[in-house]
Amino acid sequence: MEGRAAYVRVGLLLVMGAGVLIGMLIFLAGDRFQKGVLFESYFSESVEGLNIGAPVKYRGVNVGTVTDIGLTVGAYGHGAAVDMHSPASRLVYVRYQINPARVGRQPQPEVSVREGLRVRLAMQGITGINYLELDFVDPALYPPMPLPWTPVGAYVPTIPSMIAQVQDAAQRFLAGLDRVDVVALAAALQNVAEDLHRQMQGGDVGAGLAEATALVRDLRGQLRQADLPGLAADLQATSRAVRDIAESGDLHRLLGQSATAASRLALDAERLAPLIAAMTATTRHADAGLADVQQALPGILRDIQEAAANLRATSEALREEPALLLRPAAPPPREEPRR
Repeated sequence: MEGRAAYVRVGLLLVMGAGVLIGMLIFLAGDRFQKGVLFESYFSESVEGLNIGAPVKYRGVNVGTVTDIGLTVGAYGHGAAVDMHSPASRLVYVRYQINPARVGRQPQPEVSVREGLRVRLAMQGITGINYLELDFVDPALYPPMPLPWTPVGAYVPTIPSMIAQVQDAAQRFLAGLDRVDVVALAAALQNVAEDLHRQMQGGDVGAGLAEATALVRDLRGQLRQADLPGLAADLQATSRAVRDIAESGDLHRLLGQSATAASRLALDAERLAPLIAAMTATTRHADAGLADVQQALPGILRDIQEAAANLRATSEALREEPALLLRPAAPPPREEPRR
């Protein structure tokens, strides 16, 4: 009996251990036991740091897991000779599952690829562990690559990672440097430096530098003679005096009196307008009277001249014959009747 009880206890311990182990596997596996959509992508760069079980993220959200990594020649090159010059023979395939519960209801993968869905390698901080990152880009910049085989999962094109882009840029830069004749460039730079040195020592450049040095020396001397601290003190005193005048009460009173005088002058100007109109009318009437006098003056002058002439003739006749004053005036001639 005791032996049978011991066997039962051992069996229960084994069952409990197996259950705990299965629970830990389910907990660590996470979404692996969940049904997902299989995708496949091909990389022309190294996938170092990307392992099976690495996360697949979209905008930083974990939506899937990497399930398989390998070479395309090993997966699709059976029964045919490997052409090492073909770009397809140097590709690395990566298969991963996307959990539909994480991404919701999405269009067909082909439609998403046409809209610009692409995948690339990304690094988690500085740990060197890579993961896959899904995102939408301009499909014209990264068109899908034609495949000579049928992928196992839905095909999603790739785009270069940031590290690959930096490496490509560095390689292009170094290739450009290789095409540059460094020896000839150094010789040309040395000749330019020697020409500049000769021009600096003599010629127009040397004379210009000497004149500039003399000008700077003269300016420094004039600044020393200008007594800038005293000038600044005078300017401060002047500004202080102007500020005191502007803030003084006399200036405010003067401005107030000026405003009052201006208002009075405006009233006087308004009153002066009718007076000016009256004076204008009087002048106009005076001009009309003077015009009448000027018109009558010639006749008066002629009458005065005739009277003066008669008076002169009478005085001459009396001077010659004074008796004319006693002589009666001759009767007027009698008119004879007409026949």
